[in-house]
Amino acid sequence: MVRIAARSSDYDRTASILRSLASGLRAFGNPNGNELIPLRNDDYPYEAHVADVVRRQSRRAGMILSAEELLGFVHLPSSAVRSPKFRRMLRKTKAAPVVATGKEGVLLGTNEHGGETREVRLTAEQRRKHMHIVGASGTGKTTLLYNLIRQDIEAGQGLAVLDPHGDLIDRILGCIPSSRIGDVVLLDPGDEEFSIGFNILSAHSDLEKNLLASDLVSVFQRLSTSWGDQMGIVLSNAIRAFLESERGGTLADLRRFLLEPGFREQFLSTVKDPDVVYYWKKGFTQLSGNKSIGPVMTRLETFLSPKPIRYMVSQPANRLDFGEIMDSGKIFLAKLSQGAIGKENSYLLGSLLMTKFHQMAMGRQRMQETARRDFWMYVDEFQNFVTDSMAGILTEARKYRLGLTLAHQELRQLQRDPEVAGAVLSNPYTRVCFRVGDADARTIEHGLSGFEARDLQNLGTGEAVCRVERSDYDFNLDVPPPDFPAEEEAAARRELVIELSRRTYATPRAEVEAALHRPEEAEEKPGAKPARVGAPPPPAVNQSEPATPPVSQPVPRPVPMGNTTVAGAAQPSGMTMAAGRGGMQHTTVQRRLKEAAEVLDFRAVIEQSILNNSGSVDLALSRAGVSIACEISITTTIDHEVGNVAKCLEAGYPLVAAVGVDRERLARLENAVRQSLGEAAAAKVNYFLPDELIGYLRELPPPVPPEPTAKQIRGYKVKRIYPQLTPEEKKRREDAAIQAIADLMKRKL
Repeated sequence: MVRIAARSSDYDRTASILRSLASGLRAFGNPNGNELIPLRNDDYPYEAHVADVVRRQSRRAGMILSAEELLGFVHLPSSAVRSPKFRRMLRKTKAAPVVATGKEGVLLGTNEHGGETREVRLTAEQRRKHMHIVGASGTGKTTLLYNLIRQDIEAGQGLAVLDPHGDLIDRILGCIPSSRIGDVVLLDPGDEEFSIGFNILSAHSDLEKNLLASDLVSVFQRLSTSWGDQMGIVLSNAIRAFLESERGGTLADLRRFLLEPGFREQFLSTVKDPDVVYYWKKGFTQLSGNKSIGPVMTRLETFLSPKPIRYMVSQPANRLDFGEIMDSGKIFLAKLSQGAIGKENSYLLGSLLMTKFHQMAMGRQRMQETARRDFWMYVDEFQNFVTDSMAGILTEARKYRLGLTLAHQELRQLQRDPEVAGAVLSNPYTRVCFRVGDADARTIEHGLSGFEARDLQNLGTGEAVCRVERSDYDFNLDVPPPDFPAEEEAAARRELVIELSRRTYATPRAEVEAALHRPEEAEEKPGAKPARVGAPPPPAVNQSEPATPPVSQPVPRPVPMGNTTVAGAAQPSGMTMAAGRGGMQHTTVQRRLKEAAEVLDFRAVIEQSILNNSGSVDLALSRAGVSIACEISITTTIDHEVGNVAKCLEAGYPLVAAVGVDRERLARLENAVRQSLGEAAAAKVNYFLPDELIGYLRELPPPVPPEPTAKQIRGYKVKRIYPQLTPEEKKRREDAAIQAIADLMKRKL
């Protein structure tokens, strides 16, 4: 016996429900077999009906059904049954594993299965094993990247973002919290007003040098239409020459090195690796014409032709310390807009940045594991930034706490490099798959256990299939929509972040252009014999003055090679010298420190005279109770810098700041100062990179204004406030006043 009971707020609704349910039983009214027969209720009172339903009992005889017959009544409704009360799942679902449903870590999205919704999170340990995101355009990849990046920023994490389009960077700039605005390093080659110096040709350890040389060759090879083994060897040895040179150089100098035999011969005198020198003196001369460097020069010229790129990579001063960015948890944003610098240049610059971060990650092996700070790198359309070391990053970088999140649209984009394609498919701990095409769906299906190719092809926007750790740990994932701030608020925040990043890391384009377009120094006179390599240098005119390397040229050139640079030599007609002594890198650092110090209410004087005008300080800083002599060490010898430090200490400065752009050089200078001047003097000397000195000045306590003194003058009460000056500052002001009086008296006589 089958009994139907219904209840609602009124009789008509109850009758409607009963009729709807009864209609489903018509299929069982088959006269050719067992059928259901309607029964009358003439002798079955209504009250008895209600009591029997509640007690699950019957007053009528019936028959026992078999399991097969019972399934005809008891089963899930088919698609033919339409009712708003039925909630049907339109896609396949699977519960997320326990390893992805913890309460800590970044939120990927939510997993809904069996009527239960759970948050999906990844811990830092899981993220260090990398994440791979794949999906067609407009399916939710950028939304997921934005959500993850914003969570990292708000959690105080260090990260880097490489965006070949620029829209993601613009969104991120608009949501930077006030507490982290000072951590943002924005690299925007399309900026028409400011340029950041990025010298790729710098490395310290042999591991970093080998990695850099290998990756640069692979990048140029990948972006060239024709390439051969000979070209790879030539470019590799050219790069190694710069990495092994005491002088160093930029990509613009690399172009000169390949094109100008005279410059190359001169530059080789600074290269410390005899094998590299031997190749260029003996091996390169045996090659046939320009065939060995033609594609290299074509790629270099294409890369350096846009002004934004040329201004960035031609500055010898490297304003981007990638080791500091990673170790201090900065927010590095690379806006590699293809519309601003060209598609191939965007790819090349992004590949160089990938190489630099990998280089710094490998350099972390010198650090204790507990001292390594997590750093997250997000790369959109990463197939354009593939390098030879990419597979190594996926397998090794986890040990150095560099976690990658790689996003792209199709697996076909990785076919150019099978090794990287294999590493991407096998190594990432987490894979998030949005809607993909037929071929990709069939490939990815093999790495899943609960989903098929058609499931991957039918995903909606914001829907994905995620796999964590193992193939059987796959599940459906819903990515929440982004929470963008109000447009006016985002625009104001974006402008503030850009301005602060410019002030901290960039140089005005006008200054860079002026430095790169100054008239060249006088070339060797026609008919004059070239200087013999290793010949003794001419005597210095004034040994008390620091060596003065030449000002940068339209294509930056290193200073003439030799053991000593002539100091005080006359400059060619028409040449102007920037404030201070030294080349562009020296004066750029000098000017930057001066501007930063003045913002902090320091009095900053470039080339401050000391010791009765017998010497000078690169940058003298003074504020109430604080007096610092800054000596900037860029190209001069260590012995010369030790003399500069001793000179500052003799002038009575309580603190000397030795500033450089190379940590190894600063370490050598520190050791030389300790050995030469003793421990007592060395205790007064600190060693900084430019950013570190600016940070040190910010941490100094602000000056305390002196209490005003009151006096009665002609019946009036007058308060006077006298600035607190250091003894050195008082002496300098007295000397300046005496000199001014003496000059005035001479004019009257």
